[in-house]
Amino acid sequence: MSTSKRRLIVAAAGLVLAALAVALSGPAGAIVGGTPAERGSHPWLVAVTYYGDPLCGGSVIDDDLILTAAHCVASMPTGALVVRAGSTRFGDPAAQVRAVADVRIHEGYRDHLVAYDLAILRLTRPLERNGDTRPIAMADADAQAELIDAGSPAVVAGWGVTSDDDIELPSELLETDQYILGDAQCRIRYAAELARHDVVLVDEAIVCADHPDGHDSCYGDSGGPLVVHDRDDDIWYQLGVVSFGVDEHCGKATVYMEVTGHEDFIASGGTVDRDPTPQPPLP
Repeated sequence: MSTSKRRLIVAAAGLVLAALAVALSGPAGAIVGGTPAERGSHPWLVAVTYYGDPLCGGSVIDDDLILTAAHCVASMPTGALVVRAGSTRFGDPAAQVRAVADVRIHEGYRDHLVAYDLAILRLTRPLERNGDTRPIAMADADAQAELIDAGSPAVVAGWGVTSDDDIELPSELLETDQYILGDAQCRIRYAAELARHDVVLVDEAIVCADHPDGHDSCYGDSGGPLVVHDRDDDIWYQLGVVSFGVDEHCGKATVYMEVTGHEDFIASGGTVDRDPTPQPPLP
C-alpha cells in the first residue's frame, strides 16, 4: 500500500495526512517484516478502500460499525468508501463487501494535532458473523492493567508494501509481533520528531509499540488494530488504533490511539464524544 499511515515528514504547517495521497496516487501500505496470516486469525480486521483501492485498516466493533483512524477518512467522500471483511487475501471474492453509510469523526480530531485520531464507519448493512468475521473486544482498564506492561507482546496486521520504497502490493494479509513501550520511553521516542515538525501532542491516551528487528506497521496500516491476547481466557482485545510513526521511515516505533482513553466515543458508536481538550482553531 502507498501512503496512508500518517508519517511525521511535513513542515511547520502541521501533519499531512498520507491517506489523501493514497487516494490520489494509488494503493496504500502495510507490514514491515511480517509473515502471512492464517485465514480466520484476524476475523475483526477489515480493509477500508477508496473506490476499491486499499486505503487503511479498521476493526469490526459491531456488526455494522468499523473503528478506524480519523486521518484515513476525514477528507474522503463517504460514497467512495467500501469495507472488505472476512478474508486474508485482498480481492478475495468470498470477502464480505459493504458500502459505508456514515462517517463519524471524533469531535476532538484536528489534522494538525496529535489528537483523537479516531473515526467510526457505519455500514449500509450489517456484516454476517462467521469464523472469518466477528467483532473484537475492546480492552478496558482492567484488561489493560492485567495484560499490558512495558515489553508486553501485541500483534498488528495489514495489507501492502513491506518497506518505504516497495511498490509491489502483496495480496495477502501480513502480521507481525510488536512490543509495548513504557510511557516514558514512548514519549522520548517521538517527542523530538514532534518538535521538529511543530506538531502538538494533545491526546494523552496513546500507546507506543515496536520490534527489536524493525518489524512495524507502515504506510497504509493506519486505522488497523493493535491487539493483545489474554491466554487464560483465550480472548483477543484491541488495545489501540494505528495512528502515526515516530520517524519518516517505516520500521521504527508506531504510536497508537489507546482505546481505553476513548471508551465513550467507541461504545456509543461515534455518537457521543468524550469531552476533548479544547483545541485551537484550524489555521
